[in-house]
Amino acid sequence: MSPNDVDQIHISSLDVLDQIGIKIYSERALNILNDAGADVDFRAGVAKIPSHLVQEALDKCKRPVRLSGRNPKYDFTLDEDHVHLCTDGSGIGVLDLETGQRRASTKKDVDGSKNVVRVAGEKVKQILATHKVEPLSRALQDDLARIIHEGEEAIPR
Repeated sequence: MSPNDVDQIHISSLDVLDQIGIKIYSERALNILNDAGADVDFRAGVAKIPSHLVQEALDKCKRPVRLSGRNPKYDFTLDEDHVHLCTDGSGIGVLDLETGQRRASTKKDVDGSKNVVRVAGEKVKQILATHKVEPLSRALQDDLARIIHEGEEAIPR
């Protein structure tokens, strides 16, 4: 991916977090986000997180980020040179595809998620090896430049 592609993904992600939000099941996390200035709908469990909060959190992160498992042979470092695909590590709940209901996971669910991650990882490698990104239209480039400019103007200095 080019630096421009990475920037486009980042900008789109910030827009999704700010405009659509993210479903959060932890009341404690919702309270923390609310106190920090996010727009939190406690009833729906959704937090809309402004881009400046995301950027503040990113600025505070130590680099590189190392994810560690119980067995050190599964540890890995998040950097700008590699793509990693994994589950979130907890596997405590699933969305049952037959009933549409959220429920506690079983060993079978966790084992199945390993297969999903394996297949998805193979697909990601295939896409990264073969996908060619189409150039953005001039209008979209102008829209992104405007959004960036507005965002930079809104950030207190």
